[in-house]
This record gives sequence, C-alpha cells and structure tokens, in this order.
Amino acid sequence: CIVVKKKGEAGSGNSLASAASSSISSDGKVDINTATKEELDKVSGIGPVTADKIVQYREKNGNYKTIDDLKKIGGIGDKTLEKFKDKLEAR
Repeated sequence: CIVVKKKGEAGSGNSLASAASSSISSDGKVDINTATKEELDKVSGIGPVTADKIVQYREKNGNYKTIDDLKKIGGIGDKTLEKFKDKLEAR
C-alpha cells in the first residue's frame, strides 16, 4: 500500500510504516489479506515460496474469507495449515 499525498497535504510522513504494521494485530496474528511476502515469511512454518504463493493467490483471486481458504493453494493441505493456522487471521 503506497499513499501519495498532494503537495501540502497533512500526514504523518510515515505512511509505509503504519500500513505495514496494520498487517499484524495486537495479539501478533498476521492478516493474510494485507501482509506482504516478507511479513508472511516471518511466520513460523511459512517460507518464502509459500509466502509468495499466498500473496499471488490473493492478488489473482481477491481477499481470503477464512484461514481455511489457504488450502486452495497448491502445497498447503491440512497438516501444513495446522503448523501456522493459529498465527494468522483473515480480516
């Protein structure tokens, strides 16, 4: 998410940092609908390839309705999802 302000428009000046932090809730769960590849890769059980697949699927098909929607991605089944399911949310 990149915010471009008009010249002279008020703002915090740090829109990227605030946008990135909104992907992680106060309880530490990562939102699969807004997280970057880098944020997803930091979740235990998700590597760079899976993080990339999660973002690519979201960009092609729209936001996830539930965490179980991740099973629609090749390579993510019940056992794999159980490894990181409790660290994610779909807002």
